[in-house]
Formats: sequence, C-alpha cells, structure tokens
Amino acid sequence: MPMTQPTGIRMHPKRIMRIASVLLALFFPVLLYLFLRSCAYNSFEVPFYHQSPTQPITRIGCDSASYPIQYPYSIWANMEDFSKWINYNADFHLFTYGDQSAILNIAQHIPEDFSIQMYHLGPEPTLPPAKPWMDMRLAPMQLQILTECILLVHHIIPEHADTQWAVLVDLNGYIRSYTNPNTQEGQQQIRAEIQILANYEPME
Repeated sequence: MPMTQPTGIRMHPKRIMRIASVLLALFFPVLLYLFLRSCAYNSFEVPFYHQSPTQPITRIGCDSASYPIQYPYSIWANMEDFSKWINYNADFHLFTYGDQSAILNIAQHIPEDFSIQMYHLGPEPTLPPAKPWMDMRLAPMQLQILTECILLVHHIIPEHADTQWAVLVDLNGYIRSYTNPNTQEGQQQIRAEIQILANYEPME
C-alpha cells in the first residue's frame, strides 16, 4: 500500500526559527523595559527627606515662625522671600553652591527632555546659559536663610555646607537629594538620581 502523507501543515525548521526570531525581536524590548522598570524603580528609588518627625530637624539661628517645619516638609512653604527666582513650571529644581566646574559637569549629563531648573547660589558668578540656569545673587543673610533654614543643608551635610553642595527638590517641594558634587562619588550619585527620576518616577 502506498504511504499516506500526514494531514495538516508542516513547517520547515528554518521557517520556524525565522518566525521565532521575529517574535523575539518584537517582544524582547517590551519585556526588557518592564523588567528594568520594576527592578530599577524598586531597587533604586530616590528617597524623600524630612517626611516625618521621627528624626527631628535641628536648625541654628532660624526664625521658626517665619520658616516653620511641618511634615512632610516642603520647601515651598518657606520660599515666599525667594519666589521671584523660582521657575514653578519645572518638575525638578537643583540648588547648587560651590565650584562651577563641578556643577557644569553635572549639567552635561542631564537628559535634554528632563524638566529641571538649576539655581547657582555662588560664590562664583553667572554660569553659562547652556542649561536652564538661574544665578541667584543673594545677600549673605539671604544665603544663610536659604541654606540653613529652608534647604536644611547644615542639618544633613554640615561638613560641606560652606564649601560645595547640591540639593535636588521635586515638583512638590520635597527634598530628594543632598550631594557634594565636587567628589566623584557625589557626581555619580546625582547623575544616577536624575536618571532614575527622569525614567521611572511619574510626575503628578
């Protein structure tokens, strides 16, 4: 008796491999994105500072009536005297003090579509306009109030408060990062935090 051919469609192994490769190429980026999103966001979440009174804030020489501390702490509650410098349309705000070269090095690694306003408080004057800079020309007393009473730099990094620091603030006025950008570790920290915030943290 003649052999009968099996019914149904038979595909050549090479064709199966070709289809599998196409499907993998289509779905792999989606799967990789979901994996990296969940891992990065959960493992490298940028912290919030001063959210509860469990670790009381210590300030010296600050008028608590004019610059109160309420939890969760937002700097916007105390920025009335400095509001003329603030771009409230930005999603993030980076306040910096110290060597301009270190600050500019940070700016070069900020994604172009990252909504951020930068404020340089000195001691050196005007930064180049390559990024959204604001050169805040403050009197010594104003600088002390902003640094100690509002941004709370002396409370977190007192060893750098008078030399070099950067403070990252989000849309709601919550402080997200304190950094000494004049060190390699500080540079890496602020770059990583900005990258995480740009990619994984939705704005309200």
